[in-house]
Amino acid sequence: MVGAAAEEDVSSAQALAATISCRLAEFYASSSSSGSSGGNQLKGEAREQKVLECYRQAIAAHPMGLPAMVGLAALHLKRGELAECDERCETVARLAQRHKTSLGNGSLESTMMMESNTGGAGEGGDDQNDNALMAMTAAATGGTSSGNSSSSWAYDPIGGARDAAVLLQADVCFAKKDWAGARAKLSTLLDQQPRHYDTLARLLQLQWRAALLDDEGPPRLALAEAASPRAFADPGLNYCKGLFHRLAHDPYQALHFLNRARRDGEWGPAALGLMVTIYLEPFLRYVVCAFAALR
Repeated sequence: MVGAAAEEDVSSAQALAATISCRLAEFYASSSSSGSSGGNQLKGEAREQKVLECYRQAIAAHPMGLPAMVGLAALHLKRGELAECDERCETVARLAQRHKTSLGNGSLESTMMMESNTGGAGEGGDDQNDNALMAMTAAATGGTSSGNSSSSWAYDPIGGARDAAVLLQADVCFAKKDWAGARAKLSTLLDQQPRHYDTLARLLQLQWRAALLDDEGPPRLALAEAASPRAFADPGLNYCKGLFHRLAHDPYQALHFLNRARRDGEWGPAALGLMVTIYLEPFLRYVVCAFAALR
């Protein structure tokens, strides 16, 4: 009993150390994003190096800390290190799946005891306690890179880390101009979470670029609407519907749905921005035609 309590204290301490390192990395990242070019360039590079060191310290303290892995993957993507980003995301997906499997096979304690008796996974610290994994992930839900909605982190921290990793892999596909791969990644995430509206909006734009919007867009919107308990007033869904109609060259329907989302705290700014774009498009076309006539 004493040994188990000591191990739990060690796991909690590791999780706390990793969380502190993640928060430091977020602090340095937010500081570097506010820096300017020129004389502050070297300072910005030094801060980016600090972010990298903090995430590495977090992973060293807690090898199964998913927020640190997601943050480090986002940093690799920012630096153009696509292979490293993809590798980190694959690790996050593997650990998240392992956690899900351990929950399905029974209690975490019994699962971890069986692994310790058989030598554990033996790779990248996979023999750490899954309780500490959940604690560390939940503690750091507020600041890692996303691309995914905050609710995913708040209610399902393990799933939130997995979703963020999938979105980062989609970004890697974007960087490689692998549009089909990006669509596949986003579609996989939406198959599991039809109401992941950030992902749905990105997928609609990809479908439009691939001339697949008319065929694949409505079924996705229908799945999201079926999964929403309050579809009529759901601001994320209304934004995606407005985006779809805007891409489909139906500005009146687009404005109809965007108007429902414009007062929302999360989706309102994006909806208003898209509405302004729609209102300006006739004027911009007039300006382009006027310049073309002058040539």
